[in-house]
Amino acid sequence: MRRAATVLAALLWLLAGAVPPPASAATGLLLLNGDAYDNPPSHRCIVHDGAPLTVENRLDTAVIVWSTTDCTGTDNWVVARDQVFTLPNGRAVYTWYDRS
Repeated sequence: MRRAATVLAALLWLLAGAVPPPASAATGLLLLNGDAYDNPPSHRCIVHDGAPLTVENRLDTAVIVWSTTDCTGTDNWVVARDQVFTLPNGRAVYTWYDRS
């Protein structure tokens, strides 16, 4: 239930075009095409829409590694918190993470 509320809140922020409020200590949210991951591990491989993504959190940034075949990664994006960007498959990704 708590996860559903978090996902709903994040989606409402996205629809409103607002920036989420700061997260509490050691909490965060990674939203990949509408799929939310609360407090993702420091390194995680996620297959989404048949395209593997490796997500690595570093303090107040998230590093998204794109790979077309596996999770070893070939291209890297360092994504600042509260940022929207587009992956090569055209899907939008919104990410924020705060470990202050």
